[in-house]
Amino acid sequence: MVCWTWSWKPTLYVIIMHTLILSSCIAAFLYIKHTKIPLDRHQYIWGLLVLLIVYFNMACTSVVITWVCERVCDRDSYSDSDSSDHPNERKPLGAFFLAECLSHGFGLALLVFLLYIISPKLALCVGIPAAVYFIVATVCVCNCVFLCISA
Repeated sequence: MVCWTWSWKPTLYVIIMHTLILSSCIAAFLYIKHTKIPLDRHQYIWGLLVLLIVYFNMACTSVVITWVCERVCDRDSYSDSDSSDHPNERKPLGAFFLAECLSHGFGLALLVFLLYIISPKLALCVGIPAAVYFIVATVCVCNCVFLCISA
């Protein structure tokens, strides 16, 4: 049973999501810096911001590493397998989609944190739909991976 097949659409989705999240985070950070929004003295923004940026970069790197590893492993197993039934059949890309969910979660958390500094209402307006998206995407990916393992 093949759960996911590699195609251009999921890869394009990942590229677009990372571009949107990164550009939104950069825009929010520049807005905070240029408008000189006062920060609370209890709000240690720089430590948390560095921590979230490190996690976000690690998640993006894990997506790239997972994708490259699975493509290399896929080439090796594709040449050994009998390809007469399904010539476009590929190995499941479960780890790729789990790493993608992880990186999107960290990116959205960073964006909501930056928007909270700008305005708590703005953070709620963006954070609630982002949380719903993240929960649905994570449950869908985990459910598909579980179904692939159990099949």
